[in-house]
Amino acid sequence: MTDVAPPEPGQTLWGDDLNAYLVSLESRIATNEARFDAQNVQLSEMQVQIDAQDTLMASMESRIDTLEIRPDYVYDNAGYQFSNAAPPATGNQVRLNNVDPALATMIDMRLLDSDGADRSQWIRMLDSYALLRIQDWNDSNVFHRYRVTDVATMDSSNAQIPVTYIDGAGTIPNAKVNVAFTVAIPIWVFP
Repeated sequence: MTDVAPPEPGQTLWGDDLNAYLVSLESRIATNEARFDAQNVQLSEMQVQIDAQDTLMASMESRIDTLEIRPDYVYDNAGYQFSNAAPPATGNQVRLNNVDPALATMIDMRLLDSDGADRSQWIRMLDSYALLRIQDWNDSNVFHRYRVTDVATMDSSNAQIPVTYIDGAGTIPNAKVNVAFTVAIPIWVFP
């Protein structure tokens, strides 16, 4: 139905003009109510999408928080002499507290490596995120990896590092070895 203009006020008994206007007005009200209903449905659908986006954002924020607290890792290595004798290590040695590398729970090592470099700063940075790998100097297939379980105990010449065994292969000879340090540096310490 086409829209009808309202009759002029003051006409006597508006008659057909008034009736046509009221019918037109009623039709426009019904059309608008239908539009409102459709818009309410759209708003409800949009609210569902907004709720889904909020859930996704919360998940993303949680993942970002997890990534932000993960440390960055720094790697270094040093040459030492390995000895399968019981601790304490002497000279420029590294020793385990068990002849079976898989059963060792502590690594005893000198603060000075085979080149005479002081490794105490690296050793002080070892914590429960750190890893140690002892590898035969001449054969990278012979190695044993450990996770540090606590901070090292240090005296004037040695460090005792508590560890748990991760994996490894072969028998490390009483000879030169490469000791690799993987140290965790929390990213929140940097500006």
